[in-house]
Amino acid sequence: MAYALLGPILAGCATVILVRDPRQGFGWGLTWLGCFGALGGLAKSWVRFAIRDDEVLAGANLALWVPNRAAAVLPATVALLRVLFPTGRFLPGRWRVASWAAALAMLLSALVVVAPVRATSPAPTGSSQ
Repeated sequence: MAYALLGPILAGCATVILVRDPRQGFGWGLTWLGCFGALGGLAKSWVRFAIRDDEVLAGANLALWVPNRAAAVLPATVALLRVLFPTGRFLPGRWRVASWAAALAMLLSALVVVAPVRATSPAPTGSSQ
């Protein structure tokens, strides 16, 4: 229950920041983190409700898929928040290049984790022909 409330709390904090300065990168990062948290909490709540002893309600498979895939992007979002704090902008000079490179590497690694893997059928053993 507490995890499901984390998303709206973070989104509320982000709203306070963005009302004051809509160009604040930290506020937008906090918004994404709050959206991931709220979506994950909602999906987990639906899974808990939808999977029963006698039946499985529609959307349970999708609700299982969503938090697992969104969790791949979560570390990149948290790392970006640390880089953007407190000014909402990347540091100047070489640190800006290093920050962008690290952010790109984290997002690409998240996409690799999320990308579907094609299942291959195992080679037949002991064919009768």
